Amino acid sequence: MDPVLSSPITEEQKKKVYDDLALAMIDGMEQGTFSDEESRASAEFVLAKLGTVKTEQELFQFLEELGKRWSIYEKVLLKLKGQKNNQIDQVKLQEVKNKLNQLIQ
Repeated sequence: MDPVLSSPITEEQKKKVYDDLALAMIDGMEQGTFSDEESRASAEFVLAKLGTVKTEQELFQFLEELGKRWSIYEKVLLKLKGQKNNQIDQVKLQEVKNKLNQLIQ
């Protein structure tokens, strides 16, 4: 398991994902690309699965499965991956800065 993705997720993070998924569903329904039946089925899937997610890796796996079943949710996964990549980049950048500071001293 990737140590970066093995950290637990908080209830706040789950709420944000729920909110993003709800917005994606509403957007799909408003655009006519997502039916009432699809929205009900996907909502049941989300409610059944997201509550059991404990780590970031499990969250990414859940979102990948969700996006494969209903493509309107793919953008939520892409957004989360982008945020995680930015976070990882910031950590790596700080590590490089720290090493450079050690070399200078």
